[in-house]
Amino acid sequence: MSEYAIVRTHGLKTRLLSKEDILNLSQAKNISNFIDLLKGTEYSDLLYAGMPINEIIRAIHDVFWSRMHRILRISPDDFSRFLRGYLAKIDINAILYFIREKILKVKKPTHRPPFYGIPSIILQQIERLASAEDILLYLRQNLCFEKVDKKKFRRILNTKKFSLIELLIWNIYYTNLMAHIQRLPEDTATFIRRIIGIELDVLNIMTVLSEHSPEKYGELIREKLILPHYRIHRSILMRVSQTKDQRVILELLSPYKEIVKILLERGQILAYVATDRQILGILQRKCVEIAHDLAYLFYYVKLAEFECKNLAFCAYAIYHNFSPEEIQQYLVI
Repeated sequence: MSEYAIVRTHGLKTRLLSKEDILNLSQAKNISNFIDLLKGTEYSDLLYAGMPINEIIRAIHDVFWSRMHRILRISPDDFSRFLRGYLAKIDINAILYFIREKILKVKKPTHRPPFYGIPSIILQQIERLASAEDILLYLRQNLCFEKVDKKKFRRILNTKKFSLIELLIWNIYYTNLMAHIQRLPEDTATFIRRIIGIELDVLNIMTVLSEHSPEKYGELIREKLILPHYRIHRSILMRVSQTKDQRVILELLSPYKEIVKILLERGQILAYVATDRQILGILQRKCVEIAHDLAYLFYYVKLAEFECKNLAFCAYAIYHNFSPEEIQQYLVI
């Protein structure tokens, strides 16, 4: 089963767009030209002239989910469970939105964000979540999250502090994801853990730098809300919370110096782009080494994920008349 899945994934990889393709798309004169440039690709059958921008972006996400369903169908059971756990982050973002709206009663934004990739029947279930019990049931039944501390979840939800609730839910997500990774073959798990570890470290870094208070960060530690670490230990994060000296911060967080520098100077969005680019670099350097391992399936999943992000952003930005130079600074290529 594993060998078949790996061979099939090598074939699927050839259908992904190249860096040159993405750059060409970022230079499209308008949205019609963008659609024309995608002729002959997996997207062409879903796109047509005069298509509304939201439908274009939905079609891009539909291709991504079609690709994920193919991988799920051919994957061995343990990898399939891991991938379902990994893709649960889409549900998590929707859950967090409705916690703010339905439970915390935060003023409803002018526009609800589109939750591409979540079937309408599932989205309706998420939208009906109105209590801690509802959310706990959804996490366990729909997302198969096994490791959930019910008492802690209820207590944190009762604080009505969205920053704590958000961290708690991401903590649950990553704790369960790591449990799925442990069930994979050792070499596969080691590779995937490295990629997920970078995500974890950067999330922790963003948390401590956004709070930037020893007292607030101490509260997160006491509540055990800090995500599992990879290269940056909690003791280092506590030291970061105690200083505002950028030179010291960069030294303490040296494994992610370039990302942190971008975070401090240019903000979170470009720091996330820099993180994804670092992950892409690792994937590209290791692709030959993992060519005959199940890790190659995750390599494909991440490339498909980056392509989806790139195309969706290109379409949105071209529609809103961004210049190619403005678009390219946000692309993961």
